Amino acid sequence: MKPKHWLYSVGAGGALLAAISLPSRSIDIGPLQENFQAAEPAMQVRAERVAFAVRNADYSCALTELKQMFSDRRISPRQRRAIRDLLSRVERSRERSGSLRPERPSTLEVREVVAD
Repeated sequence: MKPKHWLYSVGAGGALLAAISLPSRSIDIGPLQENFQAAEPAMQVRAERVAFAVRNADYSCALTELKQMFSDRRISPRQRRAIRDLLSRVERSRERSGSLRPERPSTLEVREVVAD
């Protein structure tokens, strides 16, 4: 095999591996992070938990946090809208991927249990 062809094979294999390992549809968490930058520290921590969970496809943890944030009466209408939009996108992603992988315990939930 010529060196040039070998490089093409490695490049094609790398591209295939990257396409398989990356999620096909990512969830935009920017609006949530923007709306909670000036929030109180406890709400900022919750927003970061949601962002971490969404990035790691831990949709059950993200949904739990989002629902708790949504029920808080101190949030503004703009923050409530950002939560509601992200909540619907996470639910759709969970439905799409739910049949593909079994439910696993959240790493955030495990940490909280261990800390108690």
